[in-house]
Amino acid sequence: GKDLGTIDSLGTSTRDFDTEYVISADLSYPYVLIDQKGAVLKTIEDCDGIYSFAENMAGYKSKKTGLYGFVDINGNKIIEAAYTGFNGFSDGLMRVSQSINGKTKNGYIDTKGEKIIPLEYETATNFKEGWAVVTKDSAFYFIDKKGNRKEPARRYDVLTEFRSGFSLGTVKNKTGLNSYYYIDATLKEAFSIQAKNAYPIWEDVAVINRDTTYELINKKGESVKVLNGINFLKFTTQGKLAVRQGKKWGFIDTKGNTVIAMQYDSCDSFVGEYAKIMMD
Repeated sequence: GKDLGTIDSLGTSTRDFDTEYVISADLSYPYVLIDQKGAVLKTIEDCDGIYSFAENMAGYKSKKTGLYGFVDINGNKIIEAAYTGFNGFSDGLMRVSQSINGKTKNGYIDTKGEKIIPLEYETATNFKEGWAVVTKDSAFYFIDKKGNRKEPARRYDVLTEFRSGFSLGTVKNKTGLNSYYYIDATLKEAFSIQAKNAYPIWEDVAVINRDTTYELINKKGESVKVLNGINFLKFTTQGKLAVRQGKKWGFIDTKGNTVIAMQYDSCDSFVGEYAKIMMD
């Protein structure tokens, strides 16, 4: 029962003794870069979180301000923490956001951290197929990598980023069947459908629900297969779509063929070669 002294100066958390030793953890630890042998190369000051490197840059969060900046692969801060948010690089550009006059504005920087497109947009997506989708004054625009804006063919209620060669524009109707426009990389409406719900292109097909039944259509808007009995689905980019028939889940391919039988109580989409499932 003898008091052997405190370790307040060494750590802020401890674990139980294991034989002769106790582990003391300092929760105020700094973020550091280490080499493959564990040697510390550089301490990153004022850092409360760091994110994956892409294009030789990684985002970091300032402990003092809660804002985000960027470091290079040597741990040097190449952009001071001034952003309220960012996402990963896509087509060589990264979306960043900043609070300007109390409102969040979005723009883009390149792999050197230079501002390529000014932070003036209310929302902004990743660049895909050479285009991003932005909003300004509540209206949607396509924008290229030089910052040139293009008005879409009509005013959409929703406009998605490009995926598998197409953006999807939605015009909501009071009838219950909305108008969906699939837009190619030339910004032309390739085809349109009337449906209760429609979703972006998934590899070579898109899932739609004209009324009560899910259906696959191809990139020309032609029906590929009606998914009879399917009452729910989860989207993926890995070539297999998780679907529920009754109370059981399984997987279909892009042609609508069952590739894994409906046998699971729940499941997640495939990531690489594996998907998590639940049974019993």
